[in-house]
Amino acid sequence: MTHQDDLLTSTETAALLGIKRGTLELWRQKGQGPKFAKLGTASQAHIRYRRSDVIAFIEQRLYASTSHYTAALATLRPDVKRAGGASE
Repeated sequence: MTHQDDLLTSTETAALLGIKRGTLELWRQKGQGPKFAKLGTASQAHIRYRRSDVIAFIEQRLYASTSHYTAALATLRPDVKRAGGASE
């Protein structure tokens, strides 16, 4: 049985998101992925993700249409044009 606050490894989180672990690590470095916990102060301390935070990350990225996605992206990335979604 899974619980919303289960702690997931990076491998489990990447699998849940359908991405490679390296992509998840890159997102973490850039502050673009789901919230994470670092369990310790050492540079090699374990990283864990709460299942509920991963689900919330997915929920925040649900769109009804591509035009809704383009409008949302334009607010996050000013270099994207609203109408066509192309970069300037």
